[in-house]
Amino acid sequence: MAHIAVVTGIARSGTNLIGRMLAQHRDFAFAMDPFLPVFKWFRSSVVDQARRSSGVPVTEPFPPSAPIDDYYFHGERQRLMEAISAADFRLPFDEANWPLLQKDLEGRAIHESADLVPYLGELKASTYASIWQAGMDLVVKHRGKGTPLWVGVKELWCVEFIPHLVKAFPFAKAVVIVRDPRAVVASMLKMGEDDATQQAQILSYVRHWRKLAAFLFMFRTMPAMADHLIVVRYEDLVKGPEEKAQELCGFFGVGYDPAMLDVSGFYDPSRKAAWQGNSSFKASVAEVDADLANRWETYLPESSIRLIDFLAGTDMRLFGYEPKTGGIPGSEADIPLEAFIGSYGAQASWRSDSGDLLLDMGLEIARRSLLASPTRPNEDLIKRCFLFTQVYDGLKKTLVAQAGRPVAQRDTIAKDKIAPTRHIHE
Repeated sequence: MAHIAVVTGIARSGTNLIGRMLAQHRDFAFAMDPFLPVFKWFRSSVVDQARRSSGVPVTEPFPPSAPIDDYYFHGERQRLMEAISAADFRLPFDEANWPLLQKDLEGRAIHESADLVPYLGELKASTYASIWQAGMDLVVKHRGKGTPLWVGVKELWCVEFIPHLVKAFPFAKAVVIVRDPRAVVASMLKMGEDDATQQAQILSYVRHWRKLAAFLFMFRTMPAMADHLIVVRYEDLVKGPEEKAQELCGFFGVGYDPAMLDVSGFYDPSRKAAWQGNSSFKASVAEVDADLANRWETYLPESSIRLIDFLAGTDMRLFGYEPKTGGIPGSEADIPLEAFIGSYGAQASWRSDSGDLLLDMGLEIARRSLLASPTRPNEDLIKRCFLFTQVYDGLKKTLVAQAGRPVAQRDTIAKDKIAPTRHIHE
């Protein structure tokens, strides 16, 4: 039986490229974005089970259609994250709900794995892990080249479910791709110009990027994850594609296949045609293009760069990304108020913020203030602002190393180094 692989990250980070590279490999059967609803239904079942266990009546099930959360700031969201982390992917699935789950799967798979849609009824099973295994069997059946050693999918937004796959399938492996959040936002904004269904809010996107960074930081501290996870920076991939392709092959224990880099030969089974690429800035892509890595520097207005640096400047350094406009917790002068307000009200097809501008602004200011403070906050506050206490500690160490002096001494930022704030749409 083929072992299970998954590629994940947040949207617009390069997951499509790396997923299709693996799909071209002779030892892989691979599909793009077919099974995310399985994770969302699993999340909802975990929530309902937790409610019942605590004596809370479940009058209405937690909606499986709800977006995957970023888990920041609110105690209920933190408890949701902890309940999911403690759950087992072998949780029973109520087969009475199968028609609803199948409909969600069809709605998701039609975009990138349309050829699998007629067969999704074959996934019906009694546990979530069994549903996932049935999905992998389906991919092997319809995408396999001979007898593949690995079968996998590319699914967005699902980093927190990697340990569940590893526990349920002991030989499973995951590839997580990370990209500079400014490049991610630039790609998202550019795509939203042409497709309103792709419009998204900067705050929500960056919070999900921080969540990804936080989970990856935690995974690095977990010995059980050491052989099951590889993290790839998008910038490293496009600047040294052969080196990274060979690194991926080593991770999966397979020989290097040059077809992984023959982008012009990538085939899209869903559309039964050559893959045209997934760039927001190019209609088609025939090769791995390193120039796309820094397109954000000329596309994004300074106000958007300031906002992203404000929201994730310290977190970015965990992966070697340097803020362009400071991004270091300090004085109130560093808060890009106009950019925050302007982007908050922008049209978006989905969002994970609170819906209250002043509340979200205050929460982000509080998060930065906690990093700058010499006083360690209580554990509950740390978790609500940073998801994990270890992440807070790691970010504090990053600040100290960057500044070369204790965090407590860094209570101001040279104002002349920060460009004036402009509206996000300037």
